[in-house]
Amino acid sequence: MPGKRILIVEDKEENFDIIRFGLKRLRPEGDFVLFWAATLKEGGALYRKNRDDLSAVVMDACVPGHNPNTMGLIEEIRADGFRGLIIAASCQPEYNKRLIEAGADVQADKVKVASMLFELIFAALPS
Repeated sequence: MPGKRILIVEDKEENFDIIRFGLKRLRPEGDFVLFWAATLKEGGALYRKNRDDLSAVVMDACVPGHNPNTMGLIEEIRADGFRGLIIAASCQPEYNKRLIEAGADVQADKVKVASMLFELIFAALPS
């Protein structure tokens, strides 16, 4: 499969759009596919369906709602053997810390996720 595959687990469409538009600006060649999950159930299903092709997962902490609940999905993804990049992308630093403790690699403010993906999976890794 050509291009990078990235799973975005984010309940707010406007936040997904920030990431999508940021990547389109940084990668106008469009050599990536984004999978968007607005719930934990969708996130788990999309991960399982695409696990062999994913380059990265971007994880909000509260999907949906305002209470952190995605740590278990990160743990499940890591237990399954996923060694790709997982970015914790909550607006709350203390929630990002919990996602890092659950197995995320790095944290990023939502508006900086696209540039972090560009830096870490497009610029640093071979296609």
